[in-house]
Amino acid sequence: KSQGDTKAKQNVVVSIDANKQFYVGTTPVAYDSLKSLLQPIILKEKTEIPTIVINADKTVEIDAVVGVMKVAKELGARTVLSVEKQ
Repeated sequence: KSQGDTKAKQNVVVSIDANKQFYVGTTPVAYDSLKSLLQPIILKEKTEIPTIVINADKTVEIDAVVGVMKVAKELGARTVLSVEKQ
């Protein structure tokens, strides 16, 4: 039998809507509070490098996306940008 860790990989989803409202999961959050809200979630991830999935409306300025990426980097997480299926 395998002795490996079978824990499912947890991804944290940060969404940004067309009105520049940020969400962690489904919880609305101000950009200034993003790091403090994400930190305890990221710290729970002990098996792998945690991943933050960024789901941004196509009208959102790139600066907002880069801001989330910077927060993720400060927390030691990697980021993945979610894109719309065509």
